[in-house]
Amino acid sequence: MSSNVRLRDLYLWCYVKNAMFGTPQSRDISELEGRISDAVESVTRDILTKVWEEIKYLIDFCHVIHEAHIDGL
Repeated sequence: MSSNVRLRDLYLWCYVKNAMFGTPQSRDISELEGRISDAVESVTRDILTKVWEEIKYLIDFCHVIHEAHIDGL
C-alpha cells in the first residue's frame, strides 16, 4: 500500500483492492484497468457512508484532544 494513502482513504482503498484482486491475477493491462473501473463503479452509498463515518470520527477525536490536526487526516 502506498504511504500516500491517508487514514480516511484506508477503508475505501481496501475495498477497491479486494474487489480488484479477489480473482486470479492477469498480466493483461486492459483487464487490470477493467477490474479497477469495475471496483470503483461498485462502490455503494453504504461504503461512502462508512468512509464519511471514519472521517467524522477523526474530526471528533481532534476536538476531544484539542488538537488542530492529526497526521494523515
